[in-house]
Amino acid sequence: MENTFSALWKRLETLYVTKSLAKCLVLKQRLFTFRMNEGEFLRDHISQFITLLNDLQNVEVHIDDEDQAMLLLCSLPLSYKSFKENLIYGRDKLLFKDVKGHLLSKGKLDNEFGLDSKADMQASVLVALKKRDKMCCYCKKLGHVQVDCYKLRNKRAIESNKKDVASAKLADESGDDFLLVSTSDNSNLT
Repeated sequence: MENTFSALWKRLETLYVTKSLAKCLVLKQRLFTFRMNEGEFLRDHISQFITLLNDLQNVEVHIDDEDQAMLLLCSLPLSYKSFKENLIYGRDKLLFKDVKGHLLSKGKLDNEFGLDSKADMQASVLVALKKRDKMCCYCKKLGHVQVDCYKLRNKRAIESNKKDVASAKLADESGDDFLLVSTSDNSNLT
């Protein structure tokens, strides 16, 4: 019975699956020129990419796992440049399933934060560019203003803590038996 099923399958394969050179080349061309459009969902792009890989496997064209991963990364638009670089560099081996998993995670995050359309991505880039042009008057660094300066906030927090510690020392050095509770505002002890 097993021989008849396998024989039937081979017969159907020879009748309906053409493995011509032209078909192989057309499928390879589609894979090598496959690109994602801005605003397209990552999930759809990956699905189409996997379909192309399956079509090539059906005509017995084998593409290494690392090459599949690189082709998928190269098919992404310029807006994924830093994402691609983070995935490529610092690794010993690049696997297709890892790249696919990272991309699906990124797509899910982008959808949760509403960055799934081209207009939203452009708006987020515009906000980042506006922030980049601001310069802090305190630390002279780009990307923020004095009100948002981390160095200034840290300095004020340290100064506030020093005042609290100093008032506690004065109460300790006086030798009196009382408890002094100090806050950051200027409260008077009566």
